[in-house]
Amino acid sequence: MQTSNNPSGGPLAEFINQHQDKVRGVLEGFDRVGVQASLRTLYHQSVMEYYLLSQKILFKDFESYLSGLTNRVRGAAERLAQRCRQAAIEELTKMAA
Repeated sequence: MQTSNNPSGGPLAEFINQHQDKVRGVLEGFDRVGVQASLRTLYHQSVMEYYLLSQKILFKDFESYLSGLTNRVRGAAERLAQRCRQAAIEELTKMAA
């Protein structure tokens, strides 16, 4: 997330230029971010079997392994989002001071 007095362009830049005497700063960042990932190389049966074997995961335990992995990724994403929210709040507090 960045702060700036000069947005990247478009209608917001026009608005800022028109009211620049009243604007202290501009907070720019993503409104929404979609993330999609895949492990296409694991789609081949032999590669998947090798991966599971290397991780010492039995076929019967794959579902619980995958649920745990999903939860770890989700938790890491939530912690990162919380840190970004905190940084944005701190930046807004500085701008208001």
